[in-house]
Amino acid sequence: MNRVYQQILKAYGKDTLFIGKLKLAQRAWLRFRAAHLDALYPQSDKRSAYGSFNGDCQCLARAELTLKRTDELRRWLKGTEEGDVCAGSVQIKK
Repeated sequence: MNRVYQQILKAYGKDTLFIGKLKLAQRAWLRFRAAHLDALYPQSDKRSAYGSFNGDCQCLARAELTLKRTDELRRWLKGTEEGDVCAGSVQIKK
């Protein structure tokens, strides 16, 4: 995810408004991911409440969320077709 994020920052570097908004969105997503995992496993004594594999389970859940976010971010790298009226900040494919 971080590699894709850095590629977007480089590719869109001149669009400072977009970059600022993307950074805000990414920070919010990181907070969401942490909150989502806390909601999934809310007990403070996770090993006692969820078993000895909870650390592995949390890693899997975190990885799944991160892969989904990485796919969402790739949209800015892939670009969109000419005429996509809902593309927003996504650049047209060259």
